[in-house]
Amino acid sequence: MVDEDEGFVTTKDIEMWVDKYEPQTLAEVVGQEDIVRGLVGMAESVRRGEPGVMHMMFLGPPGVGKSLFAKLFAKECFGNDYEQAFEMMDASGKERGIDVVRTRIPKIASTQAIGFPMKIIFLDEADMMTSELQHALRGTMVKWSKTTLFLFAANYGYKIISPIRNSRCTEIVFERLTDEDVKSRLVFILKKEGVHISEEIIDEIVRKSRGDMRASINKLQFACLLHSKGVNDDGILRLIGRFKSFDVSQVLGFCKTAQLSKLDEYVANLLQSGAPAIDFLTVLSDFIFIDESLSSFDRMEILVRIADAVDAINHGSPERVQVNAVVSRLFVAMMPGGGQSRPPMKEGMGSSFDAFDGGVSVREEGHEANVKDIRPTQMKAIKLPLGKPEQ
Repeated sequence: MVDEDEGFVTTKDIEMWVDKYEPQTLAEVVGQEDIVRGLVGMAESVRRGEPGVMHMMFLGPPGVGKSLFAKLFAKECFGNDYEQAFEMMDASGKERGIDVVRTRIPKIASTQAIGFPMKIIFLDEADMMTSELQHALRGTMVKWSKTTLFLFAANYGYKIISPIRNSRCTEIVFERLTDEDVKSRLVFILKKEGVHISEEIIDEIVRKSRGDMRASINKLQFACLLHSKGVNDDGILRLIGRFKSFDVSQVLGFCKTAQLSKLDEYVANLLQSGAPAIDFLTVLSDFIFIDESLSSFDRMEILVRIADAVDAINHGSPERVQVNAVVSRLFVAMMPGGGQSRPPMKEGMGSSFDAFDGGVSVREEGHEANVKDIRPTQMKAIKLPLGKPEQ
């Protein structure tokens, strides 16, 4: 609602769509069809009190619905009163202490839920627990396995000790949702809300969310709020962090035509305007992967450099430095006389891309190319080992 005195939008009457449109049963879940069928079958076994139902480990990236599936599985097992036999604990916060594992969890596991065949304890973000805590928990799982079913959710399975992950649990791996699944849910929400926004905005939300349904719904609600305030499509796309595909096409075009000064100016302006460097590198990687003008060797090396640059940015390295390093390597590969047309190199040879007063020198055995129009203050002796080329 809008506070007329202050002119601010308050949140007390705003319902988050991610909560409003959360599936209430496994049957309502979008995507993950095989997992849904498997959990429905296991829930039936729990209801019947059949022996042999194993603890479960839900693995997958954030936003794919692991926590939601745990809750819906409990509801499938026990009905609308599932909360009486379902205990959800955040293993990444206060509920991961040694006292909780040695005292509270055993107490919950040992208590019979009246009217229910068994109890479910769900440990979310279980990969945040130390190995010491996990080892302490293992004994409780073994002791109370006939009366308590343990569910775990983890983003990184390798952080879970083998005695739990491999010996005590059935592993269920969640994959990111397809773009089609995400888009269908967004269209469903828009119809329910009676809101119309352009197909271009919907597609951009789907692309940026990369299979994360929770993120896509939050972005959709934000876009619809902007739309209701009179913000046009270009403004909405910019505010949700759009990075247009033609921006990357421009970069590739400057590389192919060896226009280094224009490339440098374009990238500088792009980052200065607020475009996220990681978004730029992500879109660039999509283009590089399918660009047949590059050799397989060049494509692989540039993709590795992009991955290294994203990791470095996430660890605090300046965005401009990392983007320059990637774009420099791309320029070398795509400039006339570079890439596939390079003369064969011997094993162990390399090249360097060195900044100096007056330009950049790209040197390899057999030929040298000088480009005179890069500003030397922006790049300092970036070494680019090329390794062994394709035969």
